[in-house]
Amino acid sequence: MKKILVTGMSPNIGGVETFIMNYIRNLNTELLSFDFWCNNRKCAFQEEIIKHGGTVYHGYARSENPIQSQKDITRFFSQYAKKYDCIWSNKCMLNNIDDIKLAKKYGIPRRIVHSHSSSNMERGMKGFVQGMLHTINKEQIPSISTDFWACSNAAGRWFYPPNIMNSSKYRVIPNAIDTKKFRFDLTKRKRVRHELGLLDETVIGFVGRLQYQKNPVFMLKVFEAYHQKNPNSKLLVIGTGVLEADCKMFVQQNHLEESVSFLGVRNDVADLYQAMDAFLLPSRFEGLPVVLVEAQAAGLPCIVSQAITQEIAITDCIQFVPLEKSPEAWADTIEKKIQECPRKDRQAEIVAAGYDIQNAAKKLEQLLLE
Repeated sequence: MKKILVTGMSPNIGGVETFIMNYIRNLNTELLSFDFWCNNRKCAFQEEIIKHGGTVYHGYARSENPIQSQKDITRFFSQYAKKYDCIWSNKCMLNNIDDIKLAKKYGIPRRIVHSHSSSNMERGMKGFVQGMLHTINKEQIPSISTDFWACSNAAGRWFYPPNIMNSSKYRVIPNAIDTKKFRFDLTKRKRVRHELGLLDETVIGFVGRLQYQKNPVFMLKVFEAYHQKNPNSKLLVIGTGVLEADCKMFVQQNHLEESVSFLGVRNDVADLYQAMDAFLLPSRFEGLPVVLVEAQAAGLPCIVSQAITQEIAITDCIQFVPLEKSPEAWADTIEKKIQECPRKDRQAEIVAAGYDIQNAAKKLEQLLLE
């Protein structure tokens, strides 16, 4: 059995955490075992990880206590690194590569870096500092790592130089999903809409963290413009984040309380897609958002920013719109795309594009067993 150490899980359930667990649920745990190093007191999906036979190790977060954080991660690798065949390091930025450095220092033979984003996640002075560290560490990564993975080529370019991307060591790993779970189901749609108290309203949906990257206040401006054209409409906002208070203030100031529902973090997102009529994601940047794979699998018209990689256009449900366009122009696009893209079962298209988790997991399993 090969023992894999996974890093990069946060306490919150987001795209990276969902991606990791989508794969682990479908890998052969008789051939591969997964433990997790989490530089936080909590780890998303911890109970499920343990059920799959994994161990979760914790240390202080750097933001909480940088000195203790460094001591914790160094102590962990010095004590446990020798039992692992591979480290699988999942990152959105290269501002901190201590896990990869320590994995090399303490003898983990295979060191995989996996890029999940395509731009700086932070703004202001913090963003400047992290951007500088990312640039410096990007130069070191080729000599520290053995394998270079990314969720898209856009994410690959953010992490790796051209010579790495043109080598056999580079691979795009699809953000695959359980296509059966998300496929359009009219019976389920009727049930979920009834449970949510929805009648004949046009329902727009958003799933993601309420943070700068996802552009949530602009998303609300787009819905406001759409709602003015179509008062019989509602918006479902699924997720939380640092901009949640700003979003709720916008809703209150624009008297949209009856039309916008903040549902928080949910474990029934697959069902909620069924209740929607369109999906909205005006992100400033992305790696390759798994929510757009899910939304397309559910047959939803998806109106997304042009800043998102074109690689996500798995079906003809996707419509890219420049962020420079007005909320009113975005609203017009929503209306047009709903008419052009009737709901239907698109599972076969998602499978054919390589985003079915059962097929993708088999390929990943072979990679990890190499």
